Amino acid sequence: MKRFLTLLLVLALLAGCGAQDGSPEASQGEISLESSEGLQAPQGPPGAPADGEESQEEPGVPQEPPLAQPDITPQQAAELLQAGEDGLLTISTPEELCAFAILVNAGEEDAVHARVVLTEDLNLSGMDFIPIGRDGAEFLGEFDGGGHIISGLTILGEQDNTGLFGMIGPGGTVENLHLTGGWVSGGSQVGGIAGSNGGLVFGCSFRGTVEATGQNVGGICGILQGAQAKAGGGKLMQCASNAQVSGHAQVGGLVGEVQGEAGVVDCYALGSVTAVKGQGDEAPHSIGGLAGAVTGYVTRCYASIEVFTQVSSKVVGGLVGLIDAGVVSDCYLNAKPVENWKLVGYSAQDLPYEVTGCTVEEITEQATFSGWDFQQVWDIAGDKNRGLPFLRVIAGG
Repeated sequence: MKRFLTLLLVLALLAGCGAQDGSPEASQGEISLESSEGLQAPQGPPGAPADGEESQEEPGVPQEPPLAQPDITPQQAAELLQAGEDGLLTISTPEELCAFAILVNAGEEDAVHARVVLTEDLNLSGMDFIPIGRDGAEFLGEFDGGGHIISGLTILGEQDNTGLFGMIGPGGTVENLHLTGGWVSGGSQVGGIAGSNGGLVFGCSFRGTVEATGQNVGGICGILQGAQAKAGGGKLMQCASNAQVSGHAQVGGLVGEVQGEAGVVDCYALGSVTAVKGQGDEAPHSIGGLAGAVTGYVTRCYASIEVFTQVSSKVVGGLVGLIDAGVVSDCYLNAKPVENWKLVGYSAQDLPYEVTGCTVEEITEQATFSGWDFQQVWDIAGDKNRGLPFLRVIAGG
């Protein structure tokens, strides 16, 4: 009877998720943040036609409305997803990832604090994914992507705390995970990997589109939370983004806002950042190629990116929009100049910062990045990442 119930649940999940193919063959391939248009992120949502193909669909809108995740109870989800004797939870299909999200969002303690390993590449095309973790049920466990790729992530709507992970709480960890072909939209706290991060995101990458109507928007994380209780602030380490990012305030190619005691170390951003008006035509503010606003710290990072401000914007910088009691050091920028061009839009109290503007030639030379670790953390090769520095933990650049 239990086996029959489990079979029924699998069929329901397959129908509800609408996943086209959960097999590794559906999304295998070398991880790469390179794009076909210079350093720009891919155009159009998941499922858009390839270069050279024509489409009659409206640009920027998924061609078919994705299906929502199945409406099943946590008890039913638990039938699909059970930890082994060692307490380790393995996920190998889109259906199991759906079930995991349901359990975490229901506040199930075993899921909230779970040790999880992704064992296969996943294709989430054809579904409107519900983020893992929410306010009151943050993910506090360990999620190891195992270097696998999740393709076709689509999240639609204007809800806050949006990303593959909605909220990662203090002590939570997400590592070695790569998303490609993603399309993530929301209100505030919106990012490709996580909307809000108070833990650690390490060795992750995102390639796709992140758009929001509100604030705290970034290619990897929307916001890195400040220190909570005895835990330090959120951390983003050895991560990379090649995304089209748009939002109203605290918007960056990598991260929207870095709060006090939160930090970004050894990361980079490619693609584009676009400022959009807020409610009541409020002017955008705190817009940067790497980070929108920093009250924490950012070090050993670079951006090679375009920043668009078609509307009147305040506090716009090529690398960082606003530094307010924060520290930005040993960072580099190669970007297309914008109106009133500055490396940093505004630094409160004239706080010092270390940001170097580079030409295309300079940013592809290892000698430019004096003091960076090119033995274990970074690498540079003319045939990878368009000659730009890349992270060794992210295979293929």
